[in-house]
Amino acid sequence: MDQQRMGEFVKRQREKKPWTQEHLASAAELSVRTVQRAEEGAVMGAETLQALAGALGVSIEEIRRGSTDAEVKATSDAMKALKKDYVVVDLAEIRDGHQLGELVTASFAAAGFHVEDAVSKPARKLFAEMHESLVDWGDLWNEIPATQCLACEEEWTEILDRLRDEGCVVTAGVRPGTLGLSGSDKRVGWDVLYVIASPTAAPTLQIIERRRGTRESV
Repeated sequence: MDQQRMGEFVKRQREKKPWTQEHLASAAELSVRTVQRAEEGAVMGAETLQALAGALGVSIEEIRRGSTDAEVKATSDAMKALKKDYVVVDLAEIRDGHQLGELVTASFAAAGFHVEDAVSKPARKLFAEMHESLVDWGDLWNEIPATQCLACEEEWTEILDRLRDEGCVVTAGVRPGTLGLSGSDKRVGWDVLYVIASPTAAPTLQIIERRRGTRESV
Protein backbone atom coordinates (compact mmCIF):
# COMPACT_ATOMS: atom_id res chain seq x y z
CA MET A 1 0.00 0.00 0.00
CA ASP A 2 1.50 3.36 -1.04
CA GLN A 3 1.13 5.61 1.99
CA GLN A 4 2.56 8.61 0.14
CA ARG A 5 -0.07 8.29 -2.59
CA MET A 6 -2.80 8.00 0.04
CA GLY A 7 -1.54 11.12 1.81
CA GLU A 8 -1.47 13.09 -1.43
CA PHE A 9 -5.02 11.96 -2.15
CA VAL A 10 -6.25 13.17 1.26
CA LYS A 11 -4.55 16.53 0.69
CA ARG A 12 -6.00 16.83 -2.81
CA GLN A 13 -9.53 16.09 -1.62
CA ARG A 14 -9.16 18.56 1.26
CA GLU A 15 -7.99 21.32 -1.06
CA LYS A 16 -10.91 20.70 -3.42
CA LYS A 17 -13.39 21.75 -0.72
CA PRO A 18 -11.35 24.07 -0.06
CA TRP A 19 -10.43 23.37 3.56
CA THR A 20 -7.42 24.04 5.71
CA GLN A 21 -5.91 21.17 7.69
CA GLU A 22 -7.63 22.66 10.73
CA HIS A 23 -11.02 22.48 9.00
CA LEU A 24 -10.48 18.83 8.07
CA ALA A 25 -9.29 17.97 11.55
CA SER A 26 -12.43 19.51 13.01
CA ALA A 27 -14.75 17.77 10.54
CA ALA A 28 -13.07 14.40 11.10
CA GLU A 29 -12.77 14.91 14.87
CA LEU A 30 -9.03 14.32 14.68
CA SER A 31 -6.05 16.35 15.83
CA VAL A 32 -4.40 18.72 13.36
CA ARG A 33 -1.15 16.77 13.81
CA THR A 34 -2.90 13.53 12.77
CA VAL A 35 -4.12 15.21 9.59
CA GLN A 36 -0.65 16.60 8.92
CA ARG A 37 0.96 13.21 9.39
CA ALA A 38 -1.63 11.54 7.15
CA GLU A 39 -0.97 14.00 4.35
CA GLU A 40 2.79 13.53 4.77
CA GLY A 41 2.40 9.80 4.09
CA ALA A 42 2.40 8.36 7.61
CA VAL A 43 0.59 5.07 8.17
CA MET A 44 -3.09 5.69 8.88
CA GLY A 45 -4.93 3.39 11.25
CA ALA A 46 -8.43 2.10 10.57
CA GLU A 47 -10.09 4.74 12.75
CA THR A 48 -8.18 7.58 11.09
CA LEU A 49 -9.04 6.26 7.64
CA GLN A 50 -12.73 6.00 8.55
CA ALA A 51 -12.78 9.50 10.02
CA LEU A 52 -11.03 11.09 7.03
CA ALA A 53 -13.20 9.23 4.53
CA GLY A 54 -16.38 10.34 6.27
CA ALA A 55 -15.27 13.97 6.49
CA LEU A 56 -14.11 14.14 2.87
CA GLY A 57 -17.11 12.25 1.46
CA VAL A 58 -15.04 9.47 -0.10
CA SER A 59 -14.66 5.77 0.63
CA ILE A 60 -11.78 4.11 2.44
CA GLU A 61 -11.05 2.18 -0.75
CA GLU A 62 -10.71 5.44 -2.68
CA ILE A 63 -8.18 6.70 -0.12
CA ARG A 64 -6.22 3.44 -0.30
CA ARG A 65 -6.24 3.53 -4.09
CA GLY A 66 -5.34 7.22 -4.23
CA SER A 67 -8.09 8.08 -6.70
CA THR A 68 -11.85 8.51 -6.68
CA ASP A 69 -14.22 6.16 -8.50
CA ALA A 70 -14.97 9.02 -10.91
CA GLU A 71 -11.25 9.45 -11.65
CA VAL A 72 -10.85 5.73 -12.28
CA LYS A 73 -13.80 5.76 -14.68
CA ALA A 74 -12.45 8.83 -16.48
CA THR A 75 -9.07 7.17 -16.91
CA SER A 76 -10.71 3.99 -18.20
CA ASP A 77 -12.84 5.96 -20.66
CA ALA A 78 -9.82 7.93 -21.84
CA MET A 79 -7.84 4.71 -22.40
CA LYS A 80 -10.72 3.21 -24.41
CA ALA A 81 -10.83 6.35 -26.55
CA LEU A 82 -7.05 6.27 -26.96
CA LYS A 83 -7.08 2.66 -28.15
CA LYS A 84 -9.52 3.51 -30.93
CA ASP A 85 -6.85 5.61 -32.66
CA TYR A 86 -3.62 4.36 -31.09
CA VAL A 87 -1.81 1.13 -30.34
CA VAL A 88 0.08 1.03 -27.03
CA VAL A 89 3.15 -1.21 -27.03
CA ASP A 90 4.70 -1.99 -23.63
CA LEU A 91 8.50 -2.20 -23.56
CA ALA A 92 10.77 -4.03 -21.10
CA GLU A 93 14.44 -3.48 -20.31
CA ILE A 94 16.89 -5.73 -22.13
CA ARG A 95 19.84 -6.54 -19.86
CA ASP A 96 21.62 -9.35 -21.70
CA GLY A 97 22.15 -10.76 -25.16
CA HIS A 98 20.13 -13.89 -24.50
CA GLN A 99 16.99 -11.75 -24.16
CA LEU A 100 17.71 -10.28 -27.58
CA GLY A 101 18.31 -13.76 -28.95
CA GLU A 102 14.90 -14.87 -27.74
CA LEU A 103 13.32 -11.88 -29.48
CA VAL A 104 14.99 -12.45 -32.84
CA THR A 105 14.12 -16.17 -32.69
CA ALA A 106 10.54 -15.18 -33.48
CA SER A 107 9.60 -14.16 -36.99
CA PHE A 108 8.98 -10.43 -37.38
CA ALA A 109 7.75 -8.69 -40.49
CA ALA A 110 9.49 -5.46 -39.46
CA ALA A 111 11.73 -3.99 -36.79
CA GLY A 112 12.03 -0.42 -35.58
CA PHE A 113 15.17 0.93 -33.92
CA HIS A 114 15.16 4.34 -32.26
CA VAL A 115 17.59 6.41 -30.18
CA GLU A 116 16.19 9.12 -27.91
CA ASP A 117 17.70 12.60 -28.29
CA ALA A 118 19.29 12.69 -24.82
CA VAL A 119 21.47 9.61 -25.46
CA SER A 120 25.21 10.41 -25.62
CA LYS A 121 27.28 10.05 -28.79
CA PRO A 122 29.34 7.09 -27.46
CA ALA A 123 26.10 5.29 -26.56
CA ARG A 124 24.65 6.05 -30.00
CA LYS A 125 27.67 4.42 -31.62
CA LEU A 126 27.37 1.32 -29.44
CA PHE A 127 23.65 1.03 -30.15
CA ALA A 128 24.33 1.38 -33.88
CA GLU A 129 26.76 -1.55 -33.66
CA MET A 130 24.16 -3.68 -31.95
CA HIS A 131 21.50 -2.57 -34.46
CA GLU A 132 23.67 -3.63 -37.40
CA SER A 133 24.46 -6.98 -35.78
CA LEU A 134 20.78 -7.67 -35.05
CA VAL A 135 19.84 -6.86 -38.65
CA ASP A 136 22.69 -8.98 -40.05
CA TRP A 137 21.86 -12.06 -37.98
CA GLY A 138 18.12 -11.66 -37.45
CA ASP A 139 17.00 -13.24 -40.72
CA LEU A 140 19.47 -16.11 -40.33
CA TRP A 141 19.01 -16.73 -36.62
CA ASN A 142 17.09 -19.98 -36.92
CA GLU A 143 19.55 -21.34 -39.49
CA ILE A 144 22.98 -20.56 -38.01
CA PRO A 145 24.79 -23.00 -35.64
CA ALA A 146 24.04 -22.77 -31.94
CA THR A 147 27.65 -21.80 -31.24
CA GLN A 148 27.28 -18.78 -33.54
CA CYS A 149 24.06 -17.79 -31.76
CA LEU A 150 25.88 -17.98 -28.43
CA ALA A 151 28.73 -15.84 -29.76
CA CYS A 152 26.24 -13.21 -30.94
CA GLU A 153 24.47 -13.18 -27.58
CA GLU A 154 27.79 -12.72 -25.78
CA GLU A 155 28.64 -9.82 -28.09
CA TRP A 156 25.27 -8.18 -27.43
CA THR A 157 25.65 -8.66 -23.68
CA GLU A 158 29.00 -6.86 -23.81
CA ILE A 159 27.46 -3.98 -25.77
CA LEU A 160 24.52 -3.75 -23.36
CA ASP A 161 26.93 -3.61 -20.40
CA ARG A 162 28.89 -0.80 -22.08
CA LEU A 163 25.67 1.05 -22.85
CA ARG A 164 24.70 0.97 -19.16
CA ASP A 165 28.17 2.34 -18.32
CA GLU A 166 27.33 5.22 -20.69
CA GLY A 167 24.05 5.89 -18.85
CA CYS A 168 21.89 4.29 -21.52
CA VAL A 169 19.20 1.62 -21.22
CA VAL A 170 17.79 -0.55 -24.01
CA THR A 171 14.11 -1.48 -23.98
CA ALA A 172 12.19 -3.64 -26.44
CA GLY A 173 8.70 -4.86 -27.15
CA VAL A 174 6.52 -6.36 -29.85
CA ARG A 175 3.48 -4.93 -31.54
CA PRO A 176 1.44 -7.86 -32.87
CA GLY A 177 -0.69 -7.15 -35.88
CA THR A 178 -1.97 -8.33 -39.24
CA LEU A 179 -1.74 -7.03 -42.77
CA GLY A 180 -4.41 -7.45 -45.43
CA LEU A 181 -3.36 -8.97 -48.76
CA SER A 182 -4.10 -6.90 -51.83
CA GLY A 183 -7.17 -8.16 -53.68
CA SER A 184 -7.97 -10.69 -50.97
CA ASP A 185 -9.88 -10.94 -47.71
CA LYS A 186 -7.00 -12.87 -46.18
CA ARG A 187 -4.71 -11.32 -43.58
CA VAL A 188 -1.19 -12.33 -42.59
CA GLY A 189 0.76 -11.77 -39.37
CA TRP A 190 2.71 -8.50 -39.36
CA ASP A 191 4.43 -8.25 -35.99
CA VAL A 192 6.79 -5.32 -35.40
CA LEU A 193 9.76 -5.49 -33.00
CA TYR A 194 10.76 -2.18 -31.39
CA VAL A 195 14.22 -1.69 -29.85
CA ILE A 196 14.78 1.68 -28.15
CA ALA A 197 17.85 3.32 -26.61
CA SER A 198 17.09 5.92 -23.94
CA PRO A 199 18.78 7.50 -20.89
CA THR A 200 18.84 5.28 -17.80
CA ALA A 201 17.23 8.11 -15.82
CA ALA A 202 14.25 8.25 -18.22
CA PRO A 203 13.76 4.86 -19.90
CA THR A 204 11.26 4.53 -22.73
CA LEU A 205 8.71 2.00 -21.47
CA GLN A 206 5.93 2.46 -24.02
CA ILE A 207 5.44 3.19 -27.67
CA ILE A 208 2.18 4.97 -28.50
CA GLU A 209 1.58 4.57 -32.21
CA ARG A 210 -1.20 6.00 -34.29
CA ARG A 211 -2.94 3.29 -36.23
CA ARG A 212 -1.95 5.17 -39.36
CA GLY A 213 1.72 4.99 -38.38
CA THR A 214 2.70 8.07 -36.35
CA ARG A 215 4.75 6.94 -33.36
CA GLU A 216 5.28 8.61 -30.01
CA SER A 217 7.42 7.24 -27.16
CA VAL A 218 6.83 7.86 -23.45
